[in-house]
Amino acid sequence: MSNLITEAFLLSAGLGTRMGELTKNLPKPLIELNGESLISRNLKILKQIGIKKVYINTFYKAEILENYLGNGQQWGLEIICIREEELLDTGGGLLNASKYFTTPNILVWNSDVFIEPKLFEVEYNNLLNCFYSVPKPVISILAKKINEEDKGKYSVLGINSKNRLVKFLGESYTNDSHIEDVIFIGISLISKKFLNIAEEFSLKNNKKIFSTTKDIFPIILSQNTDKDYEITVTISNHYWNDVGNPESLKLASKYLDDHFSPTTN
Repeated sequence: MSNLITEAFLLSAGLGTRMGELTKNLPKPLIELNGESLISRNLKILKQIGIKKVYINTFYKAEILENYLGNGQQWGLEIICIREEELLDTGGGLLNASKYFTTPNILVWNSDVFIEPKLFEVEYNNLLNCFYSVPKPVISILAKKINEEDKGKYSVLGINSKNRLVKFLGESYTNDSHIEDVIFIGISLISKKFLNIAEEFSLKNNKKIFSTTKDIFPIILSQNTDKDYEITVTISNHYWNDVGNPESLKLASKYLDDHFSPTTN
């Protein structure tokens, strides 16, 4: 199943300002977590699930990141870096890179997230099954159930009993009374249709800088009466950390120490 998707796009252009001094001279994806960069950990997972080609957008400290990545040979991948002249945000960056994509469906991944590496392959297969559960998939996202620690830190999304996104940024797109709160964890599968919607939005509004979620999700959700326009959701039950600040980096490090130390292997 995992070989159905062979290309991935890693969002890697951000400034990483919440990391303070850690990103003063270094792009955030190169911050080390227990001796290995965040992006290297994710590239290894991409290789493990059958990805062969990875597109990576760069902006902040672009040359440092591009020199580190090279052609991807050290990870057994083909890596193509796409440098942005200005920060294009998630949607703009994706649309800008899409002219290089050679497959209709692609995995999109925030390069600075940390996920449970040993168990992700099963989770990814669940995401694939969810993506292909509709005849003409648009986008399927990986999310986790919200807990007390998450409240106030992340944007809350709502899903119905069929694991369809029906609420976003406080606006409901359903009459369903049973809605469960979740948060998007920065990993999704997108189709050519999603890219077409993003391109139409960009042209109609004369915007090349825009958000995948804040700008494009509402367009899809507003058409959710059409079964071809659904955002399907897979719930992750394993460890995830957005590594957004030094404190979350410490928490991810502790997780690795607790679960991957020599005494626990």
